[in-house]
Amino acid sequence: MQQRLVGAVVLVALAVIFVPMILERGGGALPEAAIPPRPEIPPALDRAPEPVAPPQVAAVPPRQPEPAPQVPVPPQAREAAEAARAIPPAEAWVVQVGSFGRRDNAVALRDRLRKAGFTAFIEEAEAGGETAYRVRVGPELGEDEAKALQRRLAGEQGLEGVVLRLR
Repeated sequence: MQQRLVGAVVLVALAVIFVPMILERGGGALPEAAIPPRPEIPPALDRAPEPVAPPQVAAVPPRQPEPAPQVPVPPQAREAAEAARAIPPAEAWVVQVGSFGRRDNAVALRDRLRKAGFTAFIEEAEAGGETAYRVRVGPELGEDEAKALQRRLAGEQGLEGVVLRLR
């Protein structure tokens, strides 16, 4: 049925297009297209132009950067730089409150801790060939501050965490 309807629509469309053309022209002859005659081209212009060689450019060697001027370093600045190298890097401590095999569980705990005002984050680690998602709170600069954070988490959130030093 659908094919018959499509066929009828096509026939009607063709009739709408061609019947007026046949009736207006008296016999349906289509007018010939008016194509202008080919222009006369002089023989010199009738062939392809000869290729032109690109202009020769002299190779310029790359510029060497100029050396930076030597600025004398005062002895006090040299001593301060040596003292800064002697200071050990700062330690950071965190409280790990959970380790999950599914990321969505870790995200849920992290989001709950953030809503409670804690600085929580997730760290991915490989454990036994599988990915573990560790939820950690912190960091704190000292171990004592991290232990205080651990006690606060236990009291406010009921989470027994482990204090760890970040590497």
